[in-house]
Amino acid sequence: MYAIATRTVPTHVRSASRDQAIRVVDRSSPRERRDGLLLDRVLQQLDLHTRETLVDVGCGGGLLAALAFARGARIAGVDPCAAALGGARRRVPMGEFHASRYDSLPFADDSFDAATAVNVLQRCEQPVRVLREVRRVLKGSGRVALACWADPADCQSATCFDRIRRRHDALVPGQPGAYALAQESTLLDVVARSGLVAACSTEIRCTHGYADLASAAHGLVSGGHAPGSIVGMAPAARNEVMSVLLEPYRGAHGGYTFEDSFRLVLARAGGRRD
Repeated sequence: MYAIATRTVPTHVRSASRDQAIRVVDRSSPRERRDGLLLDRVLQQLDLHTRETLVDVGCGGGLLAALAFARGARIAGVDPCAAALGGARRRVPMGEFHASRYDSLPFADDSFDAATAVNVLQRCEQPVRVLREVRRVLKGSGRVALACWADPADCQSATCFDRIRRRHDALVPGQPGAYALAQESTLLDVVARSGLVAACSTEIRCTHGYADLASAAHGLVSGGHAPGSIVGMAPAARNEVMSVLLEPYRGAHGGYTFEDSFRLVLARAGGRRD
């Protein structure tokens, strides 16, 4: 149905600016270490050039913005959480950051060479509307990188809970939540309906770890992978249950290692705007 290329990028692929990327990632944060790996792959595939303009939709604390700035890009970002933008501004003082809805971006038409939206669309009520806004602010030749969680069956952050997941808690691609756009066809359909033209669909695998049980439990639950029965537990009780669930992922030194998969679609603005 879609004339696109499909390929897989393994975890060992490294970018030319990997050393720069490492310097802006908080190595003490397990979630940042994982996200840094993913975002580095996203920017590598986007092929961002020096002095190109980039808007990061859902910029949060500015990790992707900092990685892109290390590549020489000029940065803007939006996030509905104004509190998170303080971190983005500290990381990239020269960037332009706004508290804004994703479907009403505070920029003029044809403002950016490139855009990114990483783990954002699957939590939007109207992802097509969001992408139409992204398309509006892209220049005619602009390109966008969209990344979402891939099939939960290929994400150990999700499958580690399978032993206790009840049927109504099942993580099914296409349902609301972290895996709403996990199916490649679903994500590509959203892209097509927005007027963007998909050029490449890529699966990215990232191996990441947590130093101890408490950080693993917090990271996995806050990431939206855990069933409701775990989310509602007090921390001490939750850690007791998770110590059993996560034992297969525990290494010799007491840390926990997981391999997860993400779906990355590269698209271009292309075509007439409505």
